[in-house]
Amino acid sequence: MNAAHLHLMLNHVPVLGVAFGTVLLGLGLLRENRLLQQVGLVVLAGAAVAAAGAFLTGHEAEDIVEDRLRDVDSFIHSHEENALFALLTAGLAGLLSIGALWLGRGARELSRGLLRLTFAVAVIATLLMAWVANLGGRISHPEARPGDQVSADSPRREVDDDDH
Repeated sequence: MNAAHLHLMLNHVPVLGVAFGTVLLGLGLLRENRLLQQVGLVVLAGAAVAAAGAFLTGHEAEDIVEDRLRDVDSFIHSHEENALFALLTAGLAGLLSIGALWLGRGARELSRGLLRLTFAVAVIATLLMAWVANLGGRISHPEARPGDQVSADSPRREVDDDDH
């Protein structure tokens, strides 16, 4: 396993984790269910940590991919720039989640205002994560690039045995 493979494995966790945590927190707010709120907050905090891991493996993955694929520099640059914003937003949602859990520990009530703020930031983080994932997919999937026409007649990229 190389850094690119590790990055591909890790990057799904924050994308799905932030979305799942946001849905749980939103349902918890709608139903006024403390357990759903707490689980959503924990998932968001964990997803923020996973986002840091995915971001930190990105540079080494970039070095590997740049050597193997042609004409991907602009896609990598766009993915990397937007990934920083997604990481910071997910990190903020994670910190707010930890704060809400800390302030609501024990029998104390969870702060409704802090929960709403965390939910709003988490919604933004979810959208940013989805956008970053889309940009990342364009790096090695030309069929996902706007304007690229991939058909049955398109030449196939040669794959080294090391790619498996």
